[in-house]
Amino acid sequence: MSKHQTPRDSMQGTVTRDIAELRRHEGEGARFVGTAMRVILAADRARRRIEQLKQRAMMLRQLERSLFGHRMPLATTLIAEAGWRRDSVDAYCPRCGSSRAPFEDLLEGCGDCRGRRLGYAGLVRLGRFAPPLSQWVPAIKHRAWQGMGVALGRELADQVAAAAEAGVIRPPELVVAVPTHWTRSLTRGIDHVHVLSEALAKRLGVPLVPALSARLALHQTGASKLARLGNKGRYRLTGAGQSIRGRNVLLVDDVRTTGSTLRQAGKALAAAEPLSVTAAVCAAVDSPRRNAIASQVAQWQSRGSGHADETQNVDKF
Repeated sequence: MSKHQTPRDSMQGTVTRDIAELRRHEGEGARFVGTAMRVILAADRARRRIEQLKQRAMMLRQLERSLFGHRMPLATTLIAEAGWRRDSVDAYCPRCGSSRAPFEDLLEGCGDCRGRRLGYAGLVRLGRFAPPLSQWVPAIKHRAWQGMGVALGRELADQVAAAAEAGVIRPPELVVAVPTHWTRSLTRGIDHVHVLSEALAKRLGVPLVPALSARLALHQTGASKLARLGNKGRYRLTGAGQSIRGRNVLLVDDVRTTGSTLRQAGKALAAAEPLSVTAAVCAAVDSPRRNAIASQVAQWQSRGSGHADETQNVDKF
């Protein structure tokens, strides 16, 4: 304190300096709070941006799967490695496609279809709905596996040609695919039956005719027999369907479960008065009784091959 400064002036100066210091600290605190708020807001914007990018990536993956399908193995290689072969023409009922029981007479159909009206003259199949077909065929539809659809379509064409050569069916003059509603094809990313039918028609050298259209109905996969029967009137004849009049038609679907889909589609085609309608499917579902018989036959065959191997080993000694 100078000699001209009173104690009061000194106190006022100290208070003034303290107030200025306090204000400076308040300013620094306000700047710190502002900086913290800006950091928090920036972190929130970054978090929202990351969520948007994740959603966009998910949408792009879904779009990629819808347009190009899932990343699946090469179908022809998988079929070769599995050692799979299509059934012989006499291994199943030529009317409904059910597996033939040992010594069963199929002259007028099997015990499952004899005396029943099916809506089609006969059926050609690649095999029963069991592994590996029970894994491959649904993957064509649910995983947009176009490669497997083309491969099995070609196999089915060869099976149809073999059945026609054996006199089991009439040689087809054109192919009609069981149609899928466009909303289902859009959500799945594939019209699986069309892929099968297109490959089959190209292999046989006959036209693929869009003779049928489908209305949106309940899902057939996993539905009960009663629910399937309730989906009546699903198909109707298109303008192009008039070209099948007086022709031998091959009606193609992926799986024959109860036969209701093929029966309704065949009934719709009958309005155009084709000469004949034959069904062709990748796989046919057997009744529980026939599945049990097939399992027993497989066990007998494996036991027989085992006895044969034992006999060969004994002969070596």
